[in-house]
Amino acid sequence: MFYIGKGNTNRIFVHINEAIVSPRESEKLETIKAINNNNNKVKHFIICHGLEDSEAILLESLLIDFLTFRDFADVAEITNIVSGHHSFYHGIKIVEECEILYN
Repeated sequence: MFYIGKGNTNRIFVHINEAIVSPRESEKLETIKAINNNNNKVKHFIICHGLEDSEAILLESLLIDFLTFRDFADVAEITNIVSGHHSFYHGIKIVEECEILYN
């Protein structure tokens, strides 16, 4: 797993198509190009569907936050540059961080 994103309609394929035609460089696009260059295919997973936009934003934020949390760094290396929406206030924290935030 290397990227988490909220989308609708056919947005799931935007990044793979961009990697094929765009000269722009990013870690995400370079990862896609490397997968293609090794004669493999990018796998797309729809984690949840039929959500309201606010629910999708929350789920995207939760997944990015979980997969980028320092204690879970061995789980996945994702290329998302931006953390999830409102993750500073509502995202994953250790108990001591929550105590500081709410006390």
